[in-house]
Amino acid sequence: MADAATEAWHLKDFVQPVVTIFATFVGATLAFVVAEIRSVREEKRRRRGAINTAIVTVFRMHLTLSECRKQVLAPYEHSDEGWLRAPISPVDRRDPITFDAAELAFLLNEGQGDLYTGLMLVSDKFETIVSVLQKREDLILSSVHPVVHQTDNLTLADRVPTREAHLLQALYALIKEEVPVCLAGTQSLYDRLRTAWDDLELGKVPPMHLPFNRETST
Repeated sequence: MADAATEAWHLKDFVQPVVTIFATFVGATLAFVVAEIRSVREEKRRRRGAINTAIVTVFRMHLTLSECRKQVLAPYEHSDEGWLRAPISPVDRRDPITFDAAELAFLLNEGQGDLYTGLMLVSDKFETIVSVLQKREDLILSSVHPVVHQTDNLTLADRVPTREAHLLQALYALIKEEVPVCLAGTQSLYDRLRTAWDDLELGKVPPMHLPFNRETST
């Protein structure tokens, strides 16, 4: 009986450390799995936020360009004096509209490089348009407004200094050319961002839906 008790005691001494090691291994594995699940969920949450933010940014660009087209371009579509008589820019430079390139960089590693490039290209084009609108506004305020009420027999166009008149014409031509192109680009990006949501399997909750007016993109 003593031998059996001793053997059982030794077996207990052997089994207990093994059980402890196994329990520690299982606990560590479960902790790792839980941490990995949380990491995946957090990354998906971050990506959803980045895509939705990009959708809002595209929409804001679209609204700004649509307003520019409505106020600055459309009323003078068949006029030669749009460069002179169109109102100044509806863009507020104090509130820049741009994408967060770092937050969207994950697209490059997920087969969405073309989408990322498209976002950056439209962002650059939009910034160029905003800069041109601002330059035109500055010229209108400095070279056109001061001569509007001059009492002479000259037309308003003839009162504007030649150099500034040529520059205003060039700026207006650039706005007329680039705004419709950039408008179409924002609509395309909106659709592509929503498609990417599904391609990246970001969850059952759909991406943000905003009321684009597709007629302004044509």
